[in-house]
Amino acid sequence: MGKPVERATEKISITGKLNKFRFKTTAGSTLVSRPAIAGCRGGFTLLEMIIVCALIGIMLLVSVPNMRKSFIGNQLRASSRKVIGFINGTRQLAEREQQAYFLNIDRLESQIWYEKDISTDSKEENEDLAKLNFPAEIRISDIWTRSEGEYSDDQSRIWVSPKGYMDQTVLHLEDDDDNVVSLHFFPFLKSVKVYDQYTPVQ
Repeated sequence: MGKPVERATEKISITGKLNKFRFKTTAGSTLVSRPAIAGCRGGFTLLEMIIVCALIGIMLLVSVPNMRKSFIGNQLRASSRKVIGFINGTRQLAEREQQAYFLNIDRLESQIWYEKDISTDSKEENEDLAKLNFPAEIRISDIWTRSEGEYSDDQSRIWVSPKGYMDQTVLHLEDDDDNVVSLHFFPFLKSVKVYDQYTPVQ
């Protein structure tokens, strides 16, 4: 039984063209020449690279503004959730401790913080408590309460009773793209109505 035919070996030039096949058989070596295979190349042409780069540029031009808008929109919704959690947390704290609190809102500094109402207990000393800071893209556009109406000052103060009750309040948050979220807080309920637009007082 003769030796099995060995696998052909390929010799490829730098340009990627197939030049020759060499076969080894039992009868000896035979050199077979074949013409270069058309269309066999080792890379992309300059024109193809230019087209690909142009397509990538067009895709980025379309997608980046939408991504930025989506990111800022997510920031606005995330800030809304933080405000709701912070205010409702303060109401629960007042109810748990049977202690009145003030909610302080600074529109200029984009901050919300709480502090004890020490007038209800002269033995208590006030202390610097937790603050909620907003991202640079988010701001408090305006504040409304049932008792005071719309606040014109940069700083506002809302009283929270020892039972966790507070004045009916509406906060409007706004981002750099003029998207607005309206938060409606109620005196006795801790549920909050959220609207993805500027809403008047109900």
